[in-house]
Order: sequence, then C-alpha cells, then structure tokens
Amino acid sequence: MANCSIYGKSLEFALCKKFMDHGIQLDSNSYKRYESYQDKWNKLAETKQKDFELFSDKIIIWCKLQDHKNLNISLAPDCDGKSASVADIIIKGSKTLRLSIKNNKDYAKSHRPSGFPLQANLNKELSGEYKNCYNAIIELIYEKYKHLSKFNQITTPMKKEFIYDPVYDLTEQFLKKLNSTELHSYFEFLVGSTGFYQCLNTPKNIVIHDRTEKIPKPTGISCSRNKNGHIVLDFQIEDRNPIQITMRIHSASSKITKNISLKFDAIINTPFYKKQIISKSD
Repeated sequence: MANCSIYGKSLEFALCKKFMDHGIQLDSNSYKRYESYQDKWNKLAETKQKDFELFSDKIIIWCKLQDHKNLNISLAPDCDGKSASVADIIIKGSKTLRLSIKNNKDYAKSHRPSGFPLQANLNKELSGEYKNCYNAIIELIYEKYKHLSKFNQITTPMKKEFIYDPVYDLTEQFLKKLNSTELHSYFEFLVGSTGFYQCLNTPKNIVIHDRTEKIPKPTGISCSRNKNGHIVLDFQIEDRNPIQITMRIHSASSKITKNISLKFDAIINTPFYKKQIISKSD
C-alpha cells in the first residue's frame, strides 16, 4: 500500500504547484507540508508526473477561479484518520471550495481502526474497553509473526484468519454498542462533516463527485459482511434510502513491527451525490 501514500501526496503536490503557478498562494504551514511532499514527487516516473500535471490542469479549469490574488490555499495536515474533515485542499476566497484528492481509489476515507474511539467519540469506559481489545489483537499478531520481516510474507488465508477477521469482528461488536450520538459522530467521520468535492484521477478520466449536500443524521445502523469478508454498513436515514458503506482492511506498512499498522478503506456504495466526468483527452 506504499504507492497509495506516494501517489496521493504527489497528486496534492502537483495540484498545489499548479495553483502557485497561477499566482494563488499557500499559507505558511501548508507550504511546509507542500515542501515535505517534494521527495515523493521526485520518486515518480516521468509518465506519472505528466499524468498528475494533466489532472491538475483540468482541475484548475474546472474550479473556474477568479481574482486569484485574493485567494488562499490550505493543504490539510494528515490527521491519521481521526478528523471528520475529508478535504485535502481548501481554497478560500469569496467562497470556500473543499477538495478531496484521490488517485484511482474511489474511497471516502482511509482510516486506522486503532482510532475508532476518537472517530466515534466513545465515552471513556467504552473507549478503554475497545483499546484493550484492539491492543490485545495487535499483540497476538506480533507474537505470531515477529519472526517475519515483511507483511507480504504472510499468506492471504493467514492474514484473513489471524489479522483481518479479528479486527472486523471487533469493529462490528463495538459498532453495535454505539448510542445515537456516537453513531452520528462515526457517520460524520466517514462521509465528512462539511461539504466537499471528491476529485478522482483515473487513467482516462477525472471523476468529480459533488458531496456538498448535507446528509441527515442516521437513525440506526446494521452490519453485515460481503462475499470478500469486508464489513458492510447500512446507515438508516429518515425519509430516504439507507447509505451503504463498505470497509476493507489492509496493512498500512510493508514491515511487521510491534505496533503493526492497519487501515480501513471506506467506500460509499450509495450514489447520494452528483457525478461529473472530465475526459483527459479533450
């Protein structure tokens, strides 16, 4: 999964560079983050750099920005999957435009299961219970596989049985314990607390999902598993169809360490937003 991080940050780097080429400035903290992504950009093949530059050119045209000198760009920090904001780049002027930048991965959120207590704003007792259970799983995983150095040395069936399924089971168990306030917090964490546009770079097109509509708070949740064993969440929404989100777990690092790093990719299956497709060949 290392390429996902390199591509994602490099795509943000390319877009910010194009904004600055057009005279739109980054704030000081954002500029430091921008500079820290330079190494990732330098590691890309030239063909990938050109593709990301084309994406950036198309996005700037799509934004239809005016009065560039009075605009300001913020590059969001990596909140380690704990923030309810999903925007990577925020453009501020007479109006605010929030962009979530994705490279060929159509997921709403990539977040760590270890952060679940903060993501759902659990009470102190439930938070402690979850952390104890999660840490116990991580300790067992490390004890079982500490003789290995790389995550890809573990076979797929063994990953499923001893790593993924225990975390899926724990997540399901605690999702069913959420009260209405905690449920609202977790839903908002997954779909975003403020409206935004998801800008997805694919090989042939740029797909823009308009997620600026404010979604009502869910009234309930049901959990199931799909044929791949991933968690499927159905959030019940009053006076509309449920919003379905699939969560797939994977390793966030190629190395096996004492604090093994896992992440969920949350994919929104319900098309509750408008979609626009921009061809790269035009």
